[in-house]
Amino acid sequence: MKRIVFGLFLLLSLSTTAHGDLLIVNPNVATVITFDSSVTGSNNGAFTGAGLTAGATSTGQLDSNSWAVTGLSDGDTTFGGSFTSGDFARGASPGAVTTGGLYGFDRDSTAGVNRVLGIQPGGTDFAPGSVTLKIKNSTGQAVTDFDLGYDVWVLNNEPRANSFNFSYSTDGVTFTPVGAFDFTSPLAADPFGWTNTSFFQNFAVTIANGGQLFLRWSGDDVSGSNNRDEFGLDDISIAFNVIAVPEPTSLALGALAFAGIGLRRRRR
Repeated sequence: MKRIVFGLFLLLSLSTTAHGDLLIVNPNVATVITFDSSVTGSNNGAFTGAGLTAGATSTGQLDSNSWAVTGLSDGDTTFGGSFTSGDFARGASPGAVTTGGLYGFDRDSTAGVNRVLGIQPGGTDFAPGSVTLKIKNSTGQAVTDFDLGYDVWVLNNEPRANSFNFSYSTDGVTFTPVGAFDFTSPLAADPFGWTNTSFFQNFAVTIANGGQLFLRWSGDDVSGSNNRDEFGLDDISIAFNVIAVPEPTSLALGALAFAGIGLRRRRR
């Protein structure tokens, strides 16, 4: 597996961008999306919680051509729009915040090295809400299935349980929930700092060449009261798989013909 950085302009060595869209062009190879500057190849540093714009026109932003967020008190984003203030741009932080919105959370003491796409739910923020990533199949072939892995990080510093569940879609309208990927933060707060849970699964889904895949992470209140835990999404590994059909070679056909002639001769 090759690691590359989903910095801010979606600079992917195994994928390409066109008007900011995330295009996967190499089949059967995993692309790993991160939000920090710890991997060689990042030209734009870590995601700093500076909002979303089409093409990520400023350092520290997400590309809104590929990312959309709903359920914040400042409204919902749209693919291709500009959202650079308020809930959409809460900045970089080690966590332990209470104001709802989108952050670049650092899950250790070194700023920007282990950065995650962070969400702080609040009374009117992300409760419920969602984060959606749009990916285009540009492999030149129909995808027969895809592999998906990712990490959910949580700072369980509040006495409240919130969900962070996954679903996917090929049309951006009807989403299929994946019960095996359901995640809920613990109700009781603990002092252990950021902890993570890893998910991985293969999905038998057909995506036509030029078609799209939408990955969605949805949050909501589950139980408890008072403030809510912080969440982080990181290390999203995605591979579009295709079945290669081998073409017959002239050598193989020639050998078969020769074998047939030999058999006929032996029957005489």
